[in-house]
Amino acid sequence: MKSLLSVLFLLFGLSMLSTAQFYESGQDPASFHWRQIKTEHFNVVFPDSAERVARQLATALEAGYAKGAYSLQVQPKRMSVILHPSSVFSNAFVAWAPRRMEFVTTPPQNNDVQDWNEQLAVHEYRHLVQLTSVNRGLTHVLSWFFGEQITAGVMGAFVPFWFIEGDATLTETLLSNAGRGRLPSFDVELRAQLLNKGMYSYDKAVFGSYRDFVPDHYVLGYHIVTMARRDFGSEIWERALHKAGACPIMITPFNRGIRKTSGLSKVKLYKRCMHQLDSLWRMNLNNEPTSVTTRLSPTARHYTSYNHAGLLANNGLLAFRTGINEVRHVVHLDTNGHCTKVFATGYYSESSLSVAKSSVVWAEAGYDPRWENRNYSNIWRFDLNKKRKKKLTSRSRLFAPALSMDGKRIACVSINLQNTNALEIREPAKGRQLQKMSFPFGVQILTPSWSKAANIIVAVYLDNNGKKLLVADSNLTRISYFEVGGLKDFYNPVMNGSKIYFSSGSLGKDQIFVFDTNTRSTYKVTSTAYGAYEPDISSDGNTLVFSEYTSDGYIISAMPINIYSWVPVDTVKVTERIFQPLLSQELGRNEYKDTSAYTIKKYRKFLHLLNPHSWGPISINADKQTVKPGLTLMSQNKLTTLLGTLGWEYNLREKAGTYFANISFRQWYPIIDFRFSYGMRSAPSRDSLSTDRIRWAETSLQPSIRVPLNLSSGRWLRWLQLRFSSTYYKIDHLKNYPDQMFRGYIRTLDYQLYWSNQIISPQKCIQSRWGQTLVLDYRHTPFDGYMMGDMMAVRSAFYFPGIGRHHNFYINASWQKNTLKPLKYVDIIEWPRGIRDEYLDRFLSASANYTLPLAYPDLHCGSVFYMKRIWANAFLDYASGVYSGSSKTLMTTGLELYTDIHILRFLAPFTIGGRCSYIPSENRFVPEFLYSMNLSGIQ
Repeated sequence: MKSLLSVLFLLFGLSMLSTAQFYESGQDPASFHWRQIKTEHFNVVFPDSAERVARQLATALEAGYAKGAYSLQVQPKRMSVILHPSSVFSNAFVAWAPRRMEFVTTPPQNNDVQDWNEQLAVHEYRHLVQLTSVNRGLTHVLSWFFGEQITAGVMGAFVPFWFIEGDATLTETLLSNAGRGRLPSFDVELRAQLLNKGMYSYDKAVFGSYRDFVPDHYVLGYHIVTMARRDFGSEIWERALHKAGACPIMITPFNRGIRKTSGLSKVKLYKRCMHQLDSLWRMNLNNEPTSVTTRLSPTARHYTSYNHAGLLANNGLLAFRTGINEVRHVVHLDTNGHCTKVFATGYYSESSLSVAKSSVVWAEAGYDPRWENRNYSNIWRFDLNKKRKKKLTSRSRLFAPALSMDGKRIACVSINLQNTNALEIREPAKGRQLQKMSFPFGVQILTPSWSKAANIIVAVYLDNNGKKLLVADSNLTRISYFEVGGLKDFYNPVMNGSKIYFSSGSLGKDQIFVFDTNTRSTYKVTSTAYGAYEPDISSDGNTLVFSEYTSDGYIISAMPINIYSWVPVDTVKVTERIFQPLLSQELGRNEYKDTSAYTIKKYRKFLHLLNPHSWGPISINADKQTVKPGLTLMSQNKLTTLLGTLGWEYNLREKAGTYFANISFRQWYPIIDFRFSYGMRSAPSRDSLSTDRIRWAETSLQPSIRVPLNLSSGRWLRWLQLRFSSTYYKIDHLKNYPDQMFRGYIRTLDYQLYWSNQIISPQKCIQSRWGQTLVLDYRHTPFDGYMMGDMMAVRSAFYFPGIGRHHNFYINASWQKNTLKPLKYVDIIEWPRGIRDEYLDRFLSASANYTLPLAYPDLHCGSVFYMKRIWANAFLDYASGVYSGSSKTLMTTGLELYTDIHILRFLAPFTIGGRCSYIPSENRFVPEFLYSMNLSGIQ
């Protein structure tokens, strides 16, 4: 039984991969000229604009090759590394099917004290080490039969996500001068939860909740991995990965590996680690004094955060507000604590909000219509008097905009494709550039702001020696740099007179500090329970405003500025971080060498179109999520411009096999797809006295061309796709094939227009709060072969808010006109639920639905299941149509009841439920069981 469950887990892992089409992030512009650097262990592929970053990353990866794998005792094989310099969404990932690393090289504005790409190399390389560690024993043997997909399947099925990211986060911390484990802001969410709300169940901590805020798998994983290594050494995780790879036929191999070293299951290990952290953090909390502050933001019923407060002239303020119940808004807080929504923002590339006079500026993401790996960071402005938003820049790479006190200039950071930074001054009416100061490669400028008392800019200057404070005049002609004594890391500086306020966690907890540029002295200003961030100073210089973390989210706090309460930084006790005892378990920090020795060569795209990576004695249909006996070969090239599958599958019900080939060429602006299948089909004979089956050969050929366009802007996600295809379908009769059944061939032309416009909605919403979808289809047979006439169809959906906060009301309306031929096209629009498809030539259908959540139980039953949400959908379906001159009307109504649930602690949640449809014309109820796997619910 356990072996069977293990096989099912593996199939789930493989089907997850296939459904995600072996994860691909998209394509880069076709105009890019690609180059490559081949080192001893890596092949770095990059556009020519990213040469210096490529040299830097090649050096960083080689420097960490032995040290990054030391604690897991493996030696990874050569790996391809793909760079995407034209994206502003700072990120990276490692995939195993096909094997590759992909880096977005643009650094974020909240970067810590190390170069972004060097730190990212340590983290992502550790993922390669993890996968290499799993690819051993039985998993390695299975890879001969399944290719690279089996290792990814074992990893996804048996290794917890929290370990994958937690182990990599610990590694980036131990092997560099930075890393998230050194940042108190990284653990503040878990720290506040444990001390104020207590420990959550293992399943809630791992799979999240719709009811409560839960720290993500990076935070959870880092603390479990770190505390376990403190108690049991690095071998606990080396043995766990070894067991998962060597014996995946066990139902819980990773758990058994943990138990072999510690004597604990992963659930008991989690509880042990949380108890240890609770004791450690509670002791530190009780030993510290607390500043007396005034809360400016209102108390919320659910987890809600207020960030980046900007003071207004009337003593009110603006801030970003986010929460588990709502999407990001800019809100106004008056002096009485009343909160009013001002406007909503879209996805933004950096957290930034600046207020002056009657204007607000911030940075927001912009999208290339076709190329997913090219996007932008644009500056937006909101006029508080006219209540009007305006986009100041388009197709730009501008970050962290800050308004001068008179509202006449904007300071911001620009980062080009070569990854060189510049400090720019722009005017706020149209966003035109006024001044620009460029910095050498390797320097990053972070979060500039304007002085409260003069036209002076202050920012964070980061290079290989760490961080400094940069102070510049309004023309960027005179620049001064200040070392901050006693603090290595700091964020979000704001200047008033000779004093610069900022947040820093260098002493063990994030607080507000001040640096005096005259005396070069540094003082601690705040002492909050969990952390203080993002300072701002009132116009009279007497009040400090900042974001303070609590277990219910970030709040806006204020306190009077009293220089007599400031504490010299050299007298503050430094709190030890939990990773520090583990430094002796590693070989030391990475050391980087000169990058000039690497040879740059051309990377010819057309010579690398084919990259077979996975195969196996099964056939996985990604669209239908089915697994059948067969043979499959999968290919995806490094730049994800050619994807293909080739194989044969066997239909057990029909006892017949089919050959198939699917290709998608995505290098050019239009995407060209090609699908082919040929095989035998069979069905029971209609002759009741015959035991023979009807058999025929079926050939299908479909080339198509499509242009998918991302037209998203602000809070609206907009997609437009135009598609044209041609289908050739041929039937050759074989044994017992009746004369009256179709034989011959059909050639159709198909046209489709797809449009979707949906607003960004809170996570709790089951459907979009506002949105529209429209799909137009037309098919006909203008060529030789069987003439099926034509078919037209229109499908639409409209989404509206319901009565409750997370309720949704949506309507579907569709119309279809089909051929009058005996052999007709397959229906495109849906029939009323509970009724089997009818045969109509022309019909109209409509559906009204009301969806609402019922409960968020966060209920777990050991390792069997974890139930996150129960929700319902009430519906009324209607259809009317005509067949051979006779009209027909159909109607059903009913209720659907679902639960979002994790089964056997599988990573992806399932939606399981039932539907009961009532057919009034027949006075009959139709029950149905429904289920699906929700890949978007992975967290």
